[in-house]
Amino acid sequence: MLADGKSMRTVAKEKSMPAMSTMFRWLRESDEFKEQYEIAKQESSDSMVEEINEIADNTEGDTQRDRLRIDARKWTASKLKPKKYGDKIDHTTNGNELPTPIL
Repeated sequence: MLADGKSMRTVAKEKSMPAMSTMFRWLRESDEFKEQYEIAKQESSDSMVEEINEIADNTEGDTQRDRLRIDARKWTASKLKPKKYGDKIDHTTNGNELPTPIL
């Protein structure tokens, strides 16, 4: 469920799932659970990007609300998987503008 983009809070509300406090304890105490959790959260960023495309392609609904939903998912994906979805920084020009080529 986490890999599918659901939050821990949402997962914990399911009757068959443990409480958030239990999952936090497992994160502290179980290396195996922590590793599985981290993998699931990484995968969830890809799921969020898929959802962004679905929201953007939907022609019905509230445009402002959709923009907010997209921005929230973009921000979250950029934090969970910054190398793939984070802002790209240009390390080749030291922040300087490239010279205009002479034609």
